[in-house]
Amino acid sequence: MTCRRLFALMLLSLAVVPALLAQDVGRTLRWGHAQYPRSGACFFKDAGFRGDYFCLRNGQMVGSLPGGFNDRISSIRTFGSSRVNLFNDNNFRGQRITFRRSVQDLKSLRLQGTNKNWGDRISSISVNR
Repeated sequence: MTCRRLFALMLLSLAVVPALLAQDVGRTLRWGHAQYPRSGACFFKDAGFRGDYFCLRNGQMVGSLPGGFNDRISSIRTFGSSRVNLFNDNNFRGQRITFRRSVQDLKSLRLQGTNKNWGDRISSISVNR
């Protein structure tokens, strides 16, 4: 195996293994106004951290956002030392974006290679350190 392939395999495992070890909480999600986590992220229906939201703690993931959540997230607020991985498709597939900061409006983030943005396009999520 070439060094380049080995490096690519290592990078892939760093992205996939934490998601596999995380707790999938998709069935228990509820829009509302829950307490913010000490370390994690909250996902809002509206830009500017407004409207209904749900939160995930570090180590939690949602492989398939349930009805009413899929493609409805417009802003994300992070807490503590969290890394948020957003996926355009279910089961952590499709385009992905990773960040460690809050995003007031996902429309400000472009999908790579397109003229589309991340606003109201998220179908799966993982949150970890």
